[in-house]
Amino acid sequence: MATAPEHGVDAKAHIEAVLGVTGTGKSHYVKQQLRKKRPKRLIVFDPEEEWGEFGRYTTKLQDVIAGCEAAGPTGALRLVFLPSPDPATAVKQFDTLCRIAFHAERVTFVVDELKLVTTPSRSPVGWGMLTGRGRKRGIVIYGLSQRPASIDKDFLGNCTAVRTGRLPYRNDAEAVAKCVGAPVEEIQTLPDYHWIRRDAATGQVTRGKP
Repeated sequence: MATAPEHGVDAKAHIEAVLGVTGTGKSHYVKQQLRKKRPKRLIVFDPEEEWGEFGRYTTKLQDVIAGCEAAGPTGALRLVFLPSPDPATAVKQFDTLCRIAFHAERVTFVVDELKLVTTPSRSPVGWGMLTGRGRKRGIVIYGLSQRPASIDKDFLGNCTAVRTGRLPYRNDAEAVAKCVGAPVEEIQTLPDYHWIRRDAATGQVTRGKP
């Protein structure tokens, strides 16, 4: 019988917030990373049906569970989950999907638009498991959001990297300014596809453009 890999901080893991209003390159950046890194094990939470090139679409959590069981602890897994259009149902599905990813281990987990499933005062338990303890299980997370002031307040603190494009609303820019070490006004006025990124481990801040 196959055994699960041992947990440990040496497991390759990464948690990155990818922020910015529509048209600033969030999805473009993450998709570029996925094409480059070609993760063997991938689960995407896709409320807008925009990530189909990266895995098989499903609307059933049971399909995800079955896929994880078939893949085992190290096998290939590439699934894109389409949540219910009902917000309350989508939050419950997201919680379960996070728990599945947590137990699957060594998986890349992409969440498109966190404000649909988290708030500053409420985060599904499964999401907290992933962001708080997922690194020891080799889990890579990309969390995308247009409105970082409206998402789980603990997420940014758990990130190994934060990347932001333009955030014109001041409360959003303020929520991110200290994380990336940049002035609020700069974040509010970044041109499309320009970005600022800070690596939490090194403290290095980089800026880029197309």
